[in-house]
Amino acid sequence: MAYDLEEQEQIAQLKAFWQQWGKLIVGVVLVGILAFAGYKGYEWYQKNQVVQAQAAFSAFNGTLAKKEDATAQLNGLQNNFAKTNYASLASLQMAAVLAADGKFEQAQAPLQWVLQHGQLENQGAARLRLADVLMQLNKKDEALKVLDTPVAHFDAAFANKKADIYLMGQDTAKARETLQSALDHVKKTTPVDVMAVESLELKLKFLP
Repeated sequence: MAYDLEEQEQIAQLKAFWQQWGKLIVGVVLVGILAFAGYKGYEWYQKNQVVQAQAAFSAFNGTLAKKEDATAQLNGLQNNFAKTNYASLASLQMAAVLAADGKFEQAQAPLQWVLQHGQLENQGAARLRLADVLMQLNKKDEALKVLDTPVAHFDAAFANKKADIYLMGQDTAKARETLQSALDHVKKTTPVDVMAVESLELKLKFLP
């Protein structure tokens, strides 16, 4: 096919442009394709992990319901599905079962795992339960230290627990100071947590 002079110039310019930028363009397109494929692959992996974690969690609960040792299943959840919420929930449940059986020393490990590796939304519950376990072991200073790390929406619960620890040591003044400080803080938040305020005020009212 014959081309006129203007078309020949356009073809020549296109060839020159492609020679200069062709490899870069192909590379950018390839990176985009690989990134998209990687994203889809990761998305599939995440969904698959959740499905497997659900099954493992269900099996774990089944073992607990039979009052059998579920330690191996808990370890499997923690090791293989640590990034899912199921590992944290299983750890909290195991700690509750051990504590109910009076095995307070053993109950510490699954709670510590939640604090180190678990989902953020379970940190508050784990700290409260660990404080309870340490109180049962008469480790008041350690229990207080566990509650020193603030967790969103747990100000009132932590203050209540700290007050219990101080009262355990017959330090009513410190318990009152802790509750009052938490109450003042909660009242300044927006919006005010009415239930937290009522809980703290009630605890203060019935202090010895």
